[in-house]
Amino acid sequence: MKHKKLSVLLIIAGILAGIGGAFVFFIWTPSVGNEMRETYPELAWLFWPALGVLWCIAILYASSLALYLRISMRIGENRSFCEENVRGLRLICRLMSAAAVIWLACIVVCAIADIDIGPSWILFLLASMATAAFALLAYALSALLHHAVDLQEDSDLTV
Repeated sequence: MKHKKLSVLLIIAGILAGIGGAFVFFIWTPSVGNEMRETYPELAWLFWPALGVLWCIAILYASSLALYLRISMRIGENRSFCEENVRGLRLICRLMSAAAVIWLACIVVCAIADIDIGPSWILFLLASMATAAFALLAYALSALLHHAVDLQEDSDLTV
């Protein structure tokens, strides 16, 4: 029974994260971008390319969240220790790593092109670091879960 409660909590957390992410990437960010376009007209041409890059990151985050929700549902079905969850966590690791690299690439491209993005580079760096931390967490969990799956298979064979 505890795994069902845990699953529900994980799913609620994932839905809230998805709602927050959708707000940030599809409402707040375009709004801030419009304000910046008016404040810095010389950088107005960056609006759509920057928004496109951010939406690509949003797709990576949403894909990771979808995998997380599938894992959470399997936990509710008492299928915590399965190879599908290991593969899901490894894919989350790859997706989040790609997003972290894109955040860093934004900083590098702006520096090379001599585009002054003001203090935004700090936000990009923090986003990259947080995303990389999630990628590392997913990797570590996949390794632990893989070990647990192996132990469970060994246990099933001895019974």
